[in-house]
Amino acid sequence: GVDAVHATLVYHENCRETLLRFGEWQRRFEEHSDLIMPVFEASDIELARETNRVGIFFGAQNCSPIEDDIDLVAIMRRLGLLIMQLTYNNQSLLACGCYEAEDS
Repeated sequence: GVDAVHATLVYHENCRETLLRFGEWQRRFEEHSDLIMPVFEASDIELARETNRVGIFFGAQNCSPIEDDIDLVAIMRRLGLLIMQLTYNNQSLLACGCYEAEDS
């Protein structure tokens, strides 16, 4: 069976919008606690397996959730954002995307 899956939490959302998505998922975890659970670390995947649930770990398609504040990286991590691409298609503060006419 499946023990854990990655769910894209946000694509281009800012910090506040990302927090709203976390809130939506928190409600899902509460409503379906018999089926799913959040993953914050590897041992949570083991717990999901042992309790016959699917662990959900979150990712962002770019770094927009941290806006221009590097301190938000640690906060997003504590909330469960385990994967954050530097950019998706468009340029971010950290990297150039494939749709940009010029490299940054």
